[in-house]
Amino acid sequence: MIRNISLALTFLTISSPAFALSCMRPDVVSMLEFARKSEDVYYVIKGRVTPTSPYTIPEPKNGADSSVSTPVVISGTGLGQRSFSVPVEVGAIAKLNCLSVWCAGPPAEGELLMILRKSDEELILDVGPCGGTAISWSVEAEKRLLECHRSGKCERGEF
Repeated sequence: MIRNISLALTFLTISSPAFALSCMRPDVVSMLEFARKSEDVYYVIKGRVTPTSPYTIPEPKNGADSSVSTPVVISGTGLGQRSFSVPVEVGAIAKLNCLSVWCAGPPAEGELLMILRKSDEELILDVGPCGGTAISWSVEAEKRLLECHRSGKCERGEF
């Protein structure tokens, strides 16, 4: 009897909303491979995101996906043929997305590695509840991204 109650409580805990959204840790190599395989045009940038107005966090809509777009300035360096060497300061849109009841917050502060999607005349930084197309910069992440870009040897990070 006690074993059945324990088992039932375990299943209730596992089926709670906290476990419904299972996120994999964002990986810079996965982002680069996604951009390469996409039919969309992407730009790889190392730099900072500065909002031009306060971020508005999206409101989840009863099981429907939703988003909020906020104008930002991206400054840093773009990926050239061998390294991050192209100076960048450009206006873009940070698109904060919701997936059911889970919503993205603003991009992290500090140095980021980002992949911006070109849409008509705008650049879009997609941010979702599980990350998106920007991750915090680290020496190791930049090294793996450049190795993948230069040689095609694309090893994902360990989690």
